[in-house]
Amino acid sequence: HTLDNSHTGGIQDFVLNMHLYDRVNRHDFWAADGTLAPEMRAKGMILWPGGPPQELLDSRHYDVCVGHTVGGWSHHDLFTWAKSHGMKTVEMMHSNAKSPTPPELVDMFVAANGIALRLNAHMPRSQKIYPMVRRELFDVQPSGNFIGRISRLVEEKRPHEFVQIARKFPDEFFVCAGDGNAYQRVYNSAGPNLILPG
Repeated sequence: HTLDNSHTGGIQDFVLNMHLYDRVNRHDFWAADGTLAPEMRAKGMILWPGGPPQELLDSRHYDVCVGHTVGGWSHHDLFTWAKSHGMKTVEMMHSNAKSPTPPELVDMFVAANGIALRLNAHMPRSQKIYPMVRRELFDVQPSGNFIGRISRLVEEKRPHEFVQIARKFPDEFFVCAGDGNAYQRVYNSAGPNLILPG
């Protein structure tokens, strides 16, 4: 799995859950160390901050390279590199965006929701899966549960849609965790049933 960093966030948590719950495949992570890296390593994940060692690549140890994206960049260079090392390629789209990656470099496209799937109908072998969430997060609390979101609060992640959803359900409790340059605007438009812990 490849990403720019291993900070706490939705994509990183998705990769960690793949490692925890997949009983067949090994999931290593190529990303700069971040805030989630200690937990990932404590749970047995192998992280390669500078990329996998050359001897592993030469031995064709890895079968698949998964490029995670929110649609703002192309995996052209990464997937060209992966194919030169004998790997299949999977692009995993985590937002509502059309991928700029050349389809001929993508062996499979996976969308985290139906909108992303429709926007990427040009991709080969496209399918939709929903990110895995730990079961214990769904324990019902006597006072009710919060409906939550965690991401960077930046325009391309569309946090204002979450604010609009919270306004439509004033009797439910919502939490939007994260920070970014849209934080103040989200804070100013949040209703009383939405908390923003940062």
